[in-house]
Amino acid sequence: MIGRDQNPDELIRDADEQRVSEMWSNGTMNTEAAMSYTTTLSAIRSHGPCASGWKTLITALGDYGDETPLPLARIVETNGIGDALWAVAHVLPEDVAKRLGVTFACDCAERALPKFEAKYPTDNHPRNAIEAARRWLADPTDENRRAAAYAAYAAYAAAAAYAADAAADAAYAADDDA
Repeated sequence: MIGRDQNPDELIRDADEQRVSEMWSNGTMNTEAAMSYTTTLSAIRSHGPCASGWKTLITALGDYGDETPLPLARIVETNGIGDALWAVAHVLPEDVAKRLGVTFACDCAERALPKFEAKYPTDNHPRNAIEAARRWLADPTDENRRAAAYAAYAAYAAAAAYAADAAADAAYAADDDA
């Protein structure tokens, strides 16, 4: 679902202070609370969703009212995580959407971390980047934001170096076969 150009604050349902604090208790995201956020079909439509995502959602929901609260969890069920993340980015308040996106990225990276660390046991760049991002989530100061950006850049640079090394190994292997 692709589209923009409307104030997300106008489109969120039930996004009061209590829900935000429940979602971000102790600097970590409560996934259940986050997925309980709701939007509406009219809010989604106002952001110009892609035709295929919209059709999938409408077909799955059947006779669903335009203003009936629609939990994000239901969008995950009907359309998958991609469209649910699109909805997060477009219908939740910007600060909530950003924190949810960073949390999701950290969660995904943490799941891949054991495989990376098994292959590169001395490289702490990805772990440091995740930890720095989590510190920003717990305490979103400019200092923590800059530290997270720096750690992410360092992890990216290290990954680029590994990719270049792998490409060189492949080139040498191909040359050896000649």
